[in-house]
Amino acid sequence: DERFVVYSGVEVGTTFPLKAATSEGKPYTIPEVILSRGANRFAFLPGRPVLVVLKGDVWHKNFWLIDLATGQQRQLTDFSREFLIGDFDISPDGREILVNRTNRRQNVLELAACSPESGKCRAVVHEEWPTGWIENRPEMRFLKDGKRFVWESQRSGWKNFYLYDLSG
Repeated sequence: DERFVVYSGVEVGTTFPLKAATSEGKPYTIPEVILSRGANRFAFLPGRPVLVVLKGDVWHKNFWLIDLATGQQRQLTDFSREFLIGDFDISPDGREILVNRTNRRQNVLELAACSPESGKCRAVVHEEWPTGWIENRPEMRFLKDGKRFVWESQRSGWKNFYLYDLSG
């Protein structure tokens, strides 16, 4: 609702707090939220004072929803320790959390779409590079229709761009 912005506070050791400020630069009170290193990405669900955050230890994180009006926190996913979470965003229509996840060897990459209601995830893009390493933050740009996107891949050994849509 544009009354305030949320930002990460000073990292102390392996954790940092989330803070908020009004558009005038004055502090805005939100419930206490402490996140761990590697969880610097957080996003609002459209039309609600609810943040999607990554919480957990440095090497194993899950999505949580934090209602900034009530302070209620709810774990959304239960990812396997086998996966590393690279980055995430909210789909243009606000219906899904889009996340890049790789296996620990980093030769398998998935763009997964997760429901903010149920936490269930489905693979939209799946790439493997059996003999090497996959970039876990490829470029991705949505087209104006909000459903199709351009995806960067080096799966052929060369950088190419592919057109996908959220249906997979």
